[in-house]
Amino acid sequence: MPKGQFLGTIVLLVVSSLVACSTKQDVVAPGANIPSPPPQPTGTSQLSVTLSDTPPAGVSVLSFDVNISSVLLQPNVGADVSLLPNGHSVEIEVKKLETEAAVLSTISVPAGTYKGLQFTMSDPTLTVQNGSPNDIGSCLKNTICQLKFTTAGPVTYSAAPFPLTLVAGAPKGLKIDILLNKIIGADLSVTLNDPSVITVAELAAVPVSGPPAKLQDNEFAGLITSLDVTNNKFSVQNSVSGISQTISVDTDTKFEDFGEHGCSSKNISCLSTSQIVEVETTLKSDGSLSAKEVKLGESSGAQSIDGTLVSVSGSPPSQFQMVVLDEEPQLSGLKPGNPLLVSLSGTPKFDIGLGKLAVPAAGTFASSNDLLPGQELQIEPGTIMSGPPISTSTSHVTLRTSQFTATVSAVNGSAITVTNLPAVFGLNTLTVQTTSNTDFEGILGPSSLISGNVISIRGLLFRSASGPVVAAAKIRTHND
Repeated sequence: MPKGQFLGTIVLLVVSSLVACSTKQDVVAPGANIPSPPPQPTGTSQLSVTLSDTPPAGVSVLSFDVNISSVLLQPNVGADVSLLPNGHSVEIEVKKLETEAAVLSTISVPAGTYKGLQFTMSDPTLTVQNGSPNDIGSCLKNTICQLKFTTAGPVTYSAAPFPLTLVAGAPKGLKIDILLNKIIGADLSVTLNDPSVITVAELAAVPVSGPPAKLQDNEFAGLITSLDVTNNKFSVQNSVSGISQTISVDTDTKFEDFGEHGCSSKNISCLSTSQIVEVETTLKSDGSLSAKEVKLGESSGAQSIDGTLVSVSGSPPSQFQMVVLDEEPQLSGLKPGNPLLVSLSGTPKFDIGLGKLAVPAAGTFASSNDLLPGQELQIEPGTIMSGPPISTSTSHVTLRTSQFTATVSAVNGSAITVTNLPAVFGLNTLTVQTTSNTDFEGILGPSSLISGNVISIRGLLFRSASGPVVAAAKIRTHND
């Protein structure tokens, strides 16, 4: 069976601050020689945490929801430094992070030399589609299984780039890769405390002087909780993770999908509290976030559920099953990773969250006949029924960008043919169409790709007369 895979990114930022820090004194026995303490530097740096994975052969990972319980930077002298906001755990849906990063926090960390990093995950929920020809444990072949674990375990990393010296006023960044093919066993067991599940690398140096440098592109979704029109800023909170971000806009920020809700000005005046938005942001070396694009998900007061479509039923389809990836606001009885049965009610409306993209030639998403496994959908739910199965109804379905990882088999101009797709697609090959609006990370464009390259893709999946096609918003390579 082909090996499915996907890679995700979480960024945790630690920005510079010119502050002195005291050191912890060790207690020594009377009469012992007491060495002179080494001089202690001041300041902090910048840290990035990146999640990536490769699932077992034949298994399509639809959701991996896990708590990041702690991230501790371990100094040579003194107490460990927590890098999570207020020291609190954060719930992360890894499947949402294949092509984009998620900024967890901006924290000041004492300058000095650090010997390692301790990273702790706990209580994961794994949702998979078993596309292998055999049952795997309790997960039957050709079925979707949700597996919950109570396991936890710290992973301590002390190899290069540690020992790491942070100097006052000199930002740094770390990339921590978490490999799900090491976490998920062939029997779908989960191990979180094996040192092999992570690797750490230092990001490129960030300039100390001059304007803030671009560090990382990210994506963030949630409810707008506050607006500061005077200073061109707004705050968004994600209901699942609880993370809140303050984001600035400028004349280059694109506002998409607001016109159908009566706002054509395409600036911050289109925003209002309680709107559900998706924001493409740029993380800068001073810890600030600026919006590249703001897309309206739902208008104020609405509810939404995002998830991956895994199957449809009826002719024409009147029901579909999706695996939940996000919900805004948080809905009782529903969590990321839950399979959800959705019934179409009335005369449902089908929309496309195009943003900067265009519908490819012959591509269509106008009725339930255009639903395809592998699409990411956003629905306005009715009442959530506890089941089993957990179910709801909807009269409004919006096509959103799917994220997946595949292998390049051919490149023809702006079109890329990929294979080794997640089992949920039910396809051997898929065409990915790029345009001038496609963002590339790690390459300049399609011409830089060769057969065998592994890429992560974010884009809109359409049915077309010539077969399914993806309008690519972003392509990221993983061949370093």
